[in-house]
Amino acid sequence: MRKLLILMSLICGLGLTAALSETLPPQPMPAPMRDAEGHFIVSNGVGTPESAVNDQVSEDGFDNVDPDAAAAEGGEISVENNPAAMAAESAARAEALKSAGAAPQPVTLSAKLVDDGPIIPAGLVWRIFSVDESNGGDIQLVAHSDQATAVASLSPGEYLIQAAYGFAQATDTMTVLDKPESRVLVLDAGALRLSAKITGGLAIPSHSLKFEVFPQGQQDDSRAVIVSNVQPDELIHLNAGVYHVVSKFGAVNAIAETDIRVDQGQLTDATMFHDAAQVSLKLVSEVGGEAIADIDWTIQDENGDAIYRFTGTFPSMILAKGDYTVFAKRGTTVYNRDFSVVPGPAEEIQVLTSF
Repeated sequence: MRKLLILMSLICGLGLTAALSETLPPQPMPAPMRDAEGHFIVSNGVGTPESAVNDQVSEDGFDNVDPDAAAAEGGEISVENNPAAMAAESAARAEALKSAGAAPQPVTLSAKLVDDGPIIPAGLVWRIFSVDESNGGDIQLVAHSDQATAVASLSPGEYLIQAAYGFAQATDTMTVLDKPESRVLVLDAGALRLSAKITGGLAIPSHSLKFEVFPQGQQDDSRAVIVSNVQPDELIHLNAGVYHVVSKFGAVNAIAETDIRVDQGQLTDATMFHDAAQVSLKLVSEVGGEAIADIDWTIQDENGDAIYRFTGTFPSMILAKGDYTVFAKRGTTVYNRDFSVVPGPAEEIQVLTSF
């Protein structure tokens, strides 16, 4: 009886095992791993990686399995269409080439103002910095060129490239591998040309004008000035954006300010207008008389602040529209006169020694 029970148990166990084998599908082998260069890694180290993977899969009953799909199925992240991963892979390869002492490669750099524009023919300054990953990412200047199209010989590695076109700048990173490289930077820049007139359209001599360009909203900080002492009709290259421009007419208080937009790939011509005029002074004993020499002059604005001082016979200055008082000191005697400035032609102010 006992032997009969043991025999029945064995038969039932075999039947259950067979049933399970029919209902449960074969389980695939774990997905293969890849090394840094994308090759499959075989645990036993025998044979080619690709053939070993195919052999393993076939033994499990799966024919024609794509190794890439199997890797992805096992959690491997593809670098295709993944810029960050592709950049990291290129950087790793460049570092390996650098460590192996790979030969320097020619690198060609050029720039445009807009994507579909021509190559800038002149006026560029290039700086190339090496990014040393082994030293915390510190950068070091390794090449410099003032050619519009720069050519440098660079060892494989990571670089920061900078192009300056006047006061417009652009930077980008570049990975140099074991082949020639080229890069075209788009500066996103335009040009600005400034001029000024007296309100009403009167021309201003160029030598009496100067311009300063600030980032918008930072004109009160002298340290923020982008470019100073700009001459009339001088071409200034700037990154596209809005700038605050200050025009100085003369050296006293005639100042005009405005915000100007610079568009990418465009030349912006801007004319500013000054509410001011040129004024000359002389001390005379009678109207239309000869100017008296060696006078100490002081001009005060309507707030009583001294804005101009001069010693001589016939001073001349540019003053903004407004009311003023002039003092002419001869020896110990002081003569004075109130006067007003309105935009227009030059005006002579005579101060009389007699009333």
